[in-house]
Amino acid sequence: ESLLTPAEANMLLAGITLDTRNFTKGAGTKTFAAAMYLRDNGASYDDIQDLFKANITDYKQEALFGQKIEVYRHCMAIAVNEFGSDAGDKILASRVADNLLMVEEVVASFALVQLGDSVHVSARSNGTVNVQLILESLSGGGRYDAAGAVVRNGMQQALLMLKDAIDKYLDPED
Repeated sequence: ESLLTPAEANMLLAGITLDTRNFTKGAGTKTFAAAMYLRDNGASYDDIQDLFKANITDYKQEALFGQKIEVYRHCMAIAVNEFGSDAGDKILASRVADNLLMVEEVVASFALVQLGDSVHVSARSNGTVNVQLILESLSGGGRYDAAGAVVRNGMQQALLMLKDAIDKYLDPED
Protein backbone atom coordinates (compact mmCIF):
# COMPACT_ATOMS: atom_id res chain seq x y z
CA GLU A 1 0.00 0.00 0.00
CA SER A 2 1.31 3.46 -0.95
CA LEU A 3 1.93 6.19 1.58
CA LEU A 4 1.36 8.83 -1.12
CA THR A 5 -1.68 9.82 -3.10
CA PRO A 6 -1.20 10.29 -6.86
CA ALA A 7 -1.60 14.07 -6.36
CA GLU A 8 1.17 14.09 -3.73
CA ALA A 9 3.40 11.97 -5.96
CA ASN A 10 2.77 14.41 -8.83
CA MET A 11 3.74 17.43 -6.71
CA LEU A 12 6.94 15.77 -5.53
CA LEU A 13 7.88 14.67 -9.04
CA ALA A 14 7.08 18.16 -10.33
CA GLY A 15 9.50 19.61 -7.77
CA ILE A 16 12.23 17.19 -8.81
CA THR A 17 11.57 17.94 -12.48
CA LEU A 18 11.79 21.69 -11.86
CA ASP A 19 14.89 21.51 -9.63
CA THR A 20 16.77 19.31 -12.10
CA ARG A 21 15.58 21.20 -15.18
CA ASN A 22 13.88 18.12 -16.59
CA PHE A 23 16.57 15.77 -15.25
CA THR A 24 19.38 17.58 -17.09
CA LYS A 25 21.11 19.24 -14.12
CA GLY A 26 22.21 17.58 -10.91
CA ALA A 27 20.25 14.38 -11.53
CA GLY A 28 21.93 11.20 -10.34
CA THR A 29 20.94 7.63 -9.67
CA LYS A 30 19.10 8.58 -6.47
CA THR A 31 17.12 11.22 -8.36
CA PHE A 32 16.02 8.70 -10.95
CA ALA A 33 15.24 6.13 -8.26
CA ALA A 34 13.04 8.69 -6.47
CA ALA A 35 11.31 9.51 -9.77
CA MET A 36 10.62 5.83 -10.38
CA TYR A 37 9.23 5.45 -6.86
CA LEU A 38 6.92 8.41 -7.45
CA ARG A 39 5.83 6.98 -10.82
CA ASP A 40 5.06 3.70 -9.08
CA ASN A 41 2.90 5.69 -6.66
CA GLY A 42 0.78 7.33 -9.34
CA ALA A 43 2.82 10.30 -10.56
CA SER A 44 2.28 11.05 -14.25
CA TYR A 45 4.63 13.05 -16.49
CA ASP A 46 1.62 14.12 -18.57
CA ASP A 47 -0.01 15.64 -15.47
CA ILE A 48 3.26 17.35 -14.54
CA GLN A 49 3.63 18.90 -17.99
CA ASP A 50 0.13 20.33 -17.60
CA LEU A 51 1.24 21.96 -14.32
CA PHE A 52 4.03 23.81 -16.14
CA LYS A 53 1.88 25.16 -18.97
CA ALA A 54 1.27 28.91 -19.09
CA ASN A 55 -2.04 30.49 -19.97
CA ILE A 56 -2.14 32.83 -22.97
CA THR A 57 -2.10 35.98 -20.81
CA ASP A 58 1.05 34.84 -19.00
CA TYR A 59 2.60 33.85 -22.31
CA LYS A 60 2.00 37.35 -23.72
CA GLN A 61 3.35 38.98 -20.54
CA GLU A 62 6.45 36.81 -20.75
CA ALA A 63 6.95 37.98 -24.34
CA LEU A 64 7.16 41.58 -23.10
CA PHE A 65 10.46 40.68 -21.44
CA GLY A 66 11.77 39.58 -24.83
CA GLN A 67 11.41 43.09 -26.21
CA LYS A 68 14.26 44.39 -24.07
CA ILE A 69 17.11 41.92 -23.58
CA GLU A 70 20.78 42.81 -23.36
CA VAL A 71 23.73 40.44 -23.21
CA TYR A 72 26.05 42.22 -20.81
CA ARG A 73 29.78 41.42 -20.72
CA HIS A 74 29.24 38.79 -23.45
CA CYS A 75 27.78 36.23 -21.02
CA MET A 76 25.14 37.79 -18.74
CA ALA A 77 21.62 38.18 -20.14
CA ILE A 78 19.49 40.97 -18.68
CA ALA A 79 15.79 41.19 -19.55
CA VAL A 80 13.62 44.13 -18.51
CA ASN A 81 9.88 44.61 -18.22
CA GLU A 82 9.01 48.12 -17.07
CA PHE A 83 5.28 47.48 -17.30
CA GLY A 84 4.62 44.81 -14.69
CA SER A 85 1.07 44.81 -13.42
CA ASP A 86 0.80 42.34 -10.56
CA ALA A 87 2.65 39.98 -8.26
CA GLY A 88 2.34 37.19 -10.86
CA ASP A 89 4.91 39.06 -12.94
CA LYS A 90 7.55 38.03 -10.38
CA ILE A 91 6.85 34.42 -11.35
CA LEU A 92 7.10 35.33 -15.02
CA ALA A 93 10.44 36.99 -14.31
CA SER A 94 11.78 33.77 -12.83
CA ARG A 95 10.54 31.86 -15.89
CA VAL A 96 12.24 34.37 -18.21
CA ALA A 97 15.49 34.08 -16.24
CA ASP A 98 15.31 30.28 -16.54
CA ASN A 99 14.66 30.44 -20.28
CA LEU A 100 17.51 32.89 -20.95
CA LEU A 101 19.97 30.25 -19.77
CA MET A 102 19.13 28.40 -22.98
CA VAL A 103 20.76 31.18 -25.04
CA GLU A 104 24.18 30.32 -26.41
CA GLU A 105 27.09 31.68 -24.33
CA VAL A 106 24.78 32.96 -21.54
CA VAL A 107 26.04 31.68 -18.18
CA ALA A 108 23.79 33.79 -15.96
CA SER A 109 20.54 35.64 -16.50
CA PHE A 110 18.65 38.40 -14.75
CA ALA A 111 15.02 39.38 -15.32
CA LEU A 112 13.87 42.70 -13.89
CA VAL A 113 10.24 43.73 -13.56
CA GLN A 114 8.90 47.05 -12.32
CA LEU A 115 6.05 46.58 -9.84
CA GLY A 116 4.85 49.82 -8.32
CA ASP A 117 7.79 51.68 -6.81
CA SER A 118 10.07 48.64 -6.67
CA VAL A 119 11.99 46.53 -9.16
CA HIS A 120 12.03 42.78 -8.63
CA VAL A 121 15.11 40.92 -9.89
CA SER A 122 15.14 37.20 -10.59
CA ALA A 123 18.53 35.63 -11.34
CA ARG A 124 19.59 32.21 -12.60
CA SER A 125 22.96 30.62 -13.34
CA ASN A 126 24.14 27.55 -15.20
CA GLY A 127 26.29 26.77 -12.16
CA THR A 128 29.45 28.59 -13.22
CA VAL A 129 28.40 31.95 -11.75
CA ASN A 130 27.26 32.64 -8.19
CA VAL A 131 24.18 34.81 -8.72
CA GLN A 132 23.57 34.85 -4.97
CA LEU A 133 26.81 36.82 -4.48
CA ILE A 134 25.89 39.21 -7.28
CA LEU A 135 22.42 39.92 -5.86
CA GLU A 136 23.69 40.26 -2.30
CA SER A 137 25.10 43.59 -3.54
CA LEU A 138 21.48 44.59 -4.17
CA SER A 139 20.40 43.37 -0.69
CA GLY A 140 19.09 40.17 -2.21
CA GLY A 141 19.90 36.55 -1.66
CA GLY A 142 19.17 32.99 -2.62
CA ARG A 143 21.31 30.13 -3.81
CA TYR A 144 24.38 29.82 -5.98
CA ASP A 145 22.29 29.18 -9.11
CA ALA A 146 19.02 30.98 -8.26
CA ALA A 147 18.57 34.27 -6.43
CA GLY A 148 16.35 37.32 -6.15
CA ALA A 149 16.34 40.91 -4.97
CA VAL A 150 14.08 43.95 -4.65
CA VAL A 151 15.41 47.41 -5.54
CA ARG A 152 13.39 50.47 -4.55
CA ASN A 153 15.20 53.10 -6.65
CA GLY A 154 13.52 52.62 -10.04
CA MET A 155 14.43 50.60 -13.11
CA GLN A 156 17.36 52.67 -14.36
CA GLN A 157 19.00 52.68 -10.94
CA ALA A 158 18.35 48.94 -10.56
CA LEU A 159 20.05 48.30 -13.91
CA LEU A 160 23.06 50.41 -12.94
CA MET A 161 23.34 48.65 -9.58
CA LEU A 162 23.05 45.22 -11.21
CA LYS A 163 25.70 45.96 -13.84
CA ASP A 164 28.01 47.34 -11.15
CA ALA A 165 27.51 44.16 -9.09
CA ILE A 166 28.23 42.01 -12.15
CA ASP A 167 31.38 44.04 -12.89
CA LYS A 168 32.61 43.62 -9.31
CA TYR A 169 31.91 39.89 -9.44
CA LEU A 170 33.73 39.40 -12.76
CA ASP A 171 36.59 41.81 -11.93
CA PRO A 172 37.11 41.59 -8.16
CA GLU A 173 40.50 43.35 -8.25
CA ASP A 174 39.16 46.56 -9.81
